[in-house]
Amino acid sequence: MTIQLHVPDDLRDKIAKRAEESGQSVEQYLQSLIRADADDEDYGSPESVSVRSHDDLVRKLDEAIASGPATPMTRADWAALRKNITDRFGR
Repeated sequence: MTIQLHVPDDLRDKIAKRAEESGQSVEQYLQSLIRADADDEDYGSPESVSVRSHDDLVRKLDEAIASGPATPMTRADWAALRKNITDRFGR
């Protein structure tokens, strides 16, 4: 399928820059964006770490900062994490 798309100059420049940074042609870069959106693949990450937009990321970062200082992982924390991963993915 061929699609013709008219893009404003400022956006075209940003697309070209992103494509170059990712080592792709503009066509490949746009295809990868469309494919990612169409596939909307769920890798099983919890909603708390899934980011759907820039605003969503900012909101989650604000929530994390407001939750207080980080605490060190304990042996029990690591054991629970290992069990969760083993239960989900085996081994």
